[in-house]
Amino acid sequence: MSYTHKFDITERKQAETDKLVKELEPVSNRKLIFSGDLNATPGSYTIEQVGNLLHAAGPPQNEKTWTTKPFSYEGFEEFELNWRLDYIFHSREVEVITSKIEQSDFSDHLPLRAEFEILLL
Repeated sequence: MSYTHKFDITERKQAETDKLVKELEPVSNRKLIFSGDLNATPGSYTIEQVGNLLHAAGPPQNEKTWTTKPFSYEGFEEFELNWRLDYIFHSREVEVITSKIEQSDFSDHLPLRAEFEILLL
């Protein structure tokens, strides 16, 4: 999802979230894993809305994924791993076996890794 200054919720970000949820809703009762850089913090409108539809796969949202490299844009600067912006969600037909944040030097985001079992219902 798009970046907003300091990850604040804006009308545009809320509209993006609403559109995402509208796209996910029809398939949320199927075997589904959804992940990505949502440019949204835990407790934000985006994470709450997706979380109302799907289950968080972990790792715990207080574990940080951004930034591993210096960031400076329009007066917002960050030099340390202080933010959680990346998530994995799943439908109830999918069970999380493990989830963790991996270490990497390749991106300004740390990658998430999860292992799932698909439930036969």
